[in-house]
Amino acid sequence: KDKGFQIAMQKTAKALEEASQTRFIQPVFVAATYTQMNQFDKALEWLEKGYEMHDPDMPYIQCLELYSQIKDEPGFIELVKKMNF
Repeated sequence: KDKGFQIAMQKTAKALEEASQTRFIQPVFVAATYTQMNQFDKALEWLEKGYEMHDPDMPYIQCLELYSQIKDEPGFIELVKKMNF
């Protein structure tokens, strides 16, 4: 992915994280941003927050193409197991 895209995604992730301090931002949106930047540890961190906060989109993470890059990561597998899927 080109450098401009990476910069835009970094700004988006930062804005989402900042916004999440004062209002509800679905963790899956932040995780998706980090996944697109190939920052899988950060993506998994936000998915874990989504699990803890009962993000309404968490049940769909297994079937969304967006998360196909991290579906084999141990943290993702463990999270799916915790959700009983």
